[in-house]
Amino acid sequence: MLGGLAGIVAFRPLAIPTGELKMLKQLTGIIVCLLMLLVSAASAKENILYSFQGGADGSSPHAGLTHDRLGNLYGTTSKGGEGMCFGLGCGTVFMLTRGDNNTWTKSTIHTFNDGIGGGVPVGTLAIDPKGNLYGVTEQGGTGPCDSVLGAGCGVIYRLSPNGDGTFGFKVLYSFSQPGTVDDGSYPNAGVVIGRDGSLYGTTEFGGSFVCDCGIVYRLTANGGQWRETVLYSFVGISQGGSDVSFPSDTVTIDSDGNIFGTGSGGGDVLCNDGCGGVYVLVPQGGAYQEHVLHIFEGGNDGAAPQGEVTLDASGNIFGTTGAGGGGTHCDQGCGIVFELEKTGDQFQYKIIYRFDGINGAEPFSALLLDNSEIFGTTAAGGTAAEGTAFRLSQVSGTWKETALYNFGRGSDGTVPFAPLIGNSRVGFFGTTAGGGQGHAGTVFQLH
Repeated sequence: MLGGLAGIVAFRPLAIPTGELKMLKQLTGIIVCLLMLLVSAASAKENILYSFQGGADGSSPHAGLTHDRLGNLYGTTSKGGEGMCFGLGCGTVFMLTRGDNNTWTKSTIHTFNDGIGGGVPVGTLAIDPKGNLYGVTEQGGTGPCDSVLGAGCGVIYRLSPNGDGTFGFKVLYSFSQPGTVDDGSYPNAGVVIGRDGSLYGTTEFGGSFVCDCGIVYRLTANGGQWRETVLYSFVGISQGGSDVSFPSDTVTIDSDGNIFGTGSGGGDVLCNDGCGGVYVLVPQGGAYQEHVLHIFEGGNDGAAPQGEVTLDASGNIFGTTGAGGGGTHCDQGCGIVFELEKTGDQFQYKIIYRFDGINGAEPFSALLLDNSEIFGTTAAGGTAAEGTAFRLSQVSGTWKETALYNFGRGSDGTVPFAPLIGNSRVGFFGTTAGGGQGHAGTVFQLH
């Protein structure tokens, strides 16, 4: 029937007036743009691997995940478990083991109970080739600290696999030990393992007696004992200079042994105690020389960086600030993604993306580089105002954002403080500090 009609009816092009034709072209362009936006905004599928139940099970996983060679995932909860830290429990260390059909089994491998064993674990765990896990707690230990944060100045610990599925726990170092000079206190970041096998990290406070602005340290094994060396004590703006202060991120070490990081304060007198900045410690004959690479200014610029920086193969530095950058939906700015582009020994600062609240806000975590794209999380903002996972891709020299996932959907997790791990092939893994079926946080996969 259709073939017969096609053979009989002569079709002629419609005679459309010039004005209507122009309008039709405009409408066509708008529809194409909308379709492009819909494609670029396609979200990833989320799979909740585990929902914490609070209490003895643990709650509020603020830190990121670590994996071993078998693909098992390790992480910490800052609350729950045992002990009286802030009345909410002193935290746990957990493991997720993959089973058939992408099922996961969670087990608690250590529970903190305050006291000399530490409490309130912070930062992502580090893992060595033998499967030993290294971590940090904000409080506890034998140090003399006794403030609103609790007793003890924090510890560095190790969990060693016993071969039967259990782990042996050992405190390697307690901060502010008697007899130490300008030692750090109250760390708020994990450690990284250097090429020399030493542990490198930061404490948010301690160090300079005048400033109490934090330190960068190295912990080295020596005859079965671990000895701390303070590599640098921050002074912020306490002495009229432009040093940064209060480092709350894990450091990044390049192939030359240079140590990169951020301080959430200092730099200049803006933002009260300063808006923070990016620094590098350069090894020089056994000591380290600090150089401040960039100082944030607040306002339309970034402010208060808290996540570790990420380096690409060319030595360019990428990072985030949790505030600043503008954004009408955030009182102090919604945060930015920045790059320090390396040319020789110099770094040129540029903002490559500004969050506005609707597309995310408060990016506190480190970034993940994968196939020339940037992946990360925001702890707030998004369609449910409960945080996002995002991707940045370069289009004609400009970085464009794709919202991979908006958290806060029913029993979904909320408030992802932690960075993502993984890649676009196997998917991305992370944690949320809240939400889930137990309302105590989740471990999730995006694919």
